[in-house]
Amino acid sequence: MLQGYDFEVYKFDWLVVIINPIEKTTVKIANSKDQLQKYYDAHKDQIWIGYNSRNYDQYILKAILLDMNPYDVSQFIIAKGRKG
Repeated sequence: MLQGYDFEVYKFDWLVVIINPIEKTTVKIANSKDQLQKYYDAHKDQIWIGYNSRNYDQYILKAILLDMNPYDVSQFIIAKGRKG
């Protein structure tokens, strides 16, 4: 199975949209680490793809699951031009 995903991160909010093109489902999770953890645990053995997953989204996902502030990680990557 495939999971297409994209994160948006703001100073006080984050959102991920996850689309499964095979099952034709869309999941939206905003500001809920618990919901994201449950979804991730149920689908972690699947292929996760994203437009900028290699340089950005995978690190935001990991940050949230590790109880890190996704905004700080986003700023580290984007504003400081660093790698995740």
